[in-house]
Amino acid sequence: MLKIILTKLWCIRYHIPYKFGIFIHPFVKLLGNGTVSLDKSVELHANVLLDTAENGVITIEEGSNINSYSRIEAMNFVRIESDVLIGPNVYISDRNHAYKDVNTPIKKQGYYSAGGVQIGSETWIGIHAAIIGNVTIGKHCV
Repeated sequence: MLKIILTKLWCIRYHIPYKFGIFIHPFVKLLGNGTVSLDKSVELHANVLLDTAENGVITIEEGSNINSYSRIEAMNFVRIESDVLIGPNVYISDRNHAYKDVNTPIKKQGYYSAGGVQIGSETWIGIHAAIIGNVTIGKHCV
């Protein structure tokens, strides 16, 4: 019961409509001013970080599970379809550092995004994976 109450409070804090079965660990962080959408039975475990740029959208569909210390960033969009398992310490982002000017340090060139990231349903992304850029991963992938 306490788990449900805490999750509902986090949904209110982050302006996410509560849907049945959602679990948001108290140490989850949401940054940025984009949009985060969680479907029913989504679980966000300890120290997950979701970061959206102004027009960024992160969508996590029904039954997906994001494990501890994973980070998801969206400048455009990241869509995680239903029943996806994401292991601990996974990094998913549709953006990357700009590096067009060899005379300027990369850290001063900002970011760019060439599209979005989509992960198909019933896929498993294992521990320490990094998914960066304009990427589509199909259904039932490991």
